[in-house]
Amino acid sequence: RQNYISQQAINKLAQLQNEDGGWSWFKGFASSTFMTENVLEAMARLVSLNVTSHPEQVKKMQIKALQFLDKQIQESYKHVKTAGLYLYTRSAYRDIPLTDALEAHKYYLGQLETSWTKLSLYEKALTAIAMERYGKTDIAKQIIRSLKEYSTTTPEMGMYWANNRSSLFTNSAIQTHVAIM
Repeated sequence: RQNYISQQAINKLAQLQNEDGGWSWFKGFASSTFMTENVLEAMARLVSLNVTSHPEQVKKMQIKALQFLDKQIQESYKHVKTAGLYLYTRSAYRDIPLTDALEAHKYYLGQLETSWTKLSLYEKALTAIAMERYGKTDIAKQIIRSLKEYSTTTPEMGMYWANNRSSLFTNSAIQTHVAIM
């Protein structure tokens, strides 16, 4: 039964994937970088938690989606201040080669190495994970130390981030807390 449900979900994702490799908010809409990053991140998380290993059909969807993201990042190269979510998502797929986005990828990775202190708690958490995946452990450790400095620890509640608030335009407090953990 679980294999059947998994295959149904894979088939639905395949139907919803646009020709350019991205996924959109709704069927028939233009591909969204944000939605594509989130679908890929969820797929990578399932593998990292040993919940599943993806069949060849999913690997092909991932490659197509990463090509879409690589193209998007190349087009926005040097016009966008940060590409943290892209680098976090891309770092989970290091086995799939970059397309023409290598220069943009290196640029944004260099940007994050020096500007992570200006990021939100959520972005810092994702950046620390990406830096660790890219072998930049010293920077990842610096970010973790910074996150710990912003934390509050009590015997009743353990470690938490009191200044972690949600708003209409920021990530949810729960999503941020989970990313930090």
